[in-house]
Formats: sequence, C-alpha cells, structure tokens
Amino acid sequence: MLKLIVCVRECDNAIGKGLDITYSFPSDLSNFKQVTLEQLVVMGRKTWDSLPFKPLPKRTNIIITRDKKLEIDGALVVRSRDEILKIAENTQQDLWIIGGAEIYKMFLPYVDEIHLTTANGDDHIPADIFMPNNFLNGFERFGGRQSFSEKNRMTGNLCSYTIETFRRTK
Repeated sequence: MLKLIVCVRECDNAIGKGLDITYSFPSDLSNFKQVTLEQLVVMGRKTWDSLPFKPLPKRTNIIITRDKKLEIDGALVVRSRDEILKIAENTQQDLWIIGGAEIYKMFLPYVDEIHLTTANGDDHIPADIFMPNNFLNGFERFGGRQSFSEKNRMTGNLCSYTIETFRRTK
C-alpha cells in the first residue's frame, strides 16, 4: 500500500522552510517511527540531505532524484515516479512517502492513505514550503483522532496537535 505521512500547520498547510521542518514533536516522531519501521520510505534527495542520521534505521530508504550519477550508501536511488510505483506493486510492505514537498505532490494522486499531523499554534514560524490546499480532497478520516500538547522542538514553544489517518474514497 502506498502511504503518505506529513505534519502541516493548520492555518496554511506549512511543512517547512528551506531544509528545515516547521514542527517536531516527540510523540509525532514516535508515531513516525512506529508506522514506518520495517517498511520502505521514499524521500527526495533534499529530504535525505536534511536527515540528522542516515539512513533511517530498520527501513529500506529509497531516494528519488533527477541526478543520474547520484549513488548513496545505505539507500536505493531511483530516478522516476514510475520506478517507485513499480516497487509499490511488487512488495508486501507498505511504501511511505515522507517528503519533501515536490515528492508529496508527485505521489499524492497515487497514495491510498495519508497519516496527517496537524499543528495548531506557533503560527509565526516562517515557512516557504506548503502542502496544496486541497490535498485531502478524495480522502476521508479513518479511525480516531489523537490529540497532544507538547513542545515543538523547532521553537521550544508548547503547541497542540492532532494525528489522524485518512483513506482514499475515490
């Protein structure tokens, strides 16, 4: 199954600025680890470059890039969306789209499920990377909503957020 996991700011769907994410919460990171462990994770080269530890442990790390010469130790490098879709068709594991923005947009029409963290607060954080306004069109919430209040590791400010799962309806 092709899945997408992302954290957005409620007021504008901001996900980052430059190579930095906008929000980082302990429970959200634990959730990310839990759902992606022993699975395949797909990211763009910029997201790979932004990771503090590489590769993400106990996951198959797949990097999608236009750079025909790029090879990365500890990761599978692919050059096209179609290569990823073929991998998704031929595996029993979930394949998780984990960013960045260009990669999210590229795969949004193909994902079956979105694991969404929505942050409420810290609206002043500068951002220049956003999810599309209508990215949940064609999806409906599946299961419950978990609510949290924790410090955003990016700012040190207390912030509330929710974690929800959405499944494609059409």
